Amino acid sequence: MAKTALKTALFFVVILSATSALSVRPEPEERAHPKGRLGGVVPMEDRIPFKPKSLLPGSENAEVVFYRGDLPGAPPVFVIGIDLPSMRWFDRYVGWLKDRSASGLVVSVSTLPQWKAVKKEIAAKGLFVVLADGDELSGPLRIHRYPAIVMPPSLAEDYRQYGAGKR
Repeated sequence: MAKTALKTALFFVVILSATSALSVRPEPEERAHPKGRLGGVVPMEDRIPFKPKSLLPGSENAEVVFYRGDLPGAPPVFVIGIDLPSMRWFDRYVGWLKDRSASGLVVSVSTLPQWKAVKKEIAAKGLFVVLADGDELSGPLRIHRYPAIVMPPSLAEDYRQYGAGKR
């Protein structure tokens, strides 16, 4: 699992850097936090609670978005909040996500203990998840709500069939 998590983390860096979703600009004063600042960047855990303004919580049916360009073998990336529709979607698709070495981005969290519990639960199911700024991801990933799944077009039919119960 550690090897898959490392590969996926590197994939995130490449994809998000290429789409300019990662930002090292200083945070606005209202979000500035004295603890943990490194070069003007506030760690995501220190920003909790947070909720994106540009992404809306959706239903238990994830928004499906396909990677731009040809990325053969690229793993799916799921985007969730710590909310009931996101967790229900995750529980429904956890087997599919694990089988495809997917990794997740959590864009809405209310408390640090809540985040730690969900992160531990997801890791126990064999998946890797990190906190992410949904406002910075919405444009580059072309998502409007969460839960969302970003994947190669080649997985679309497989995802649809899994959701329809044809496992």
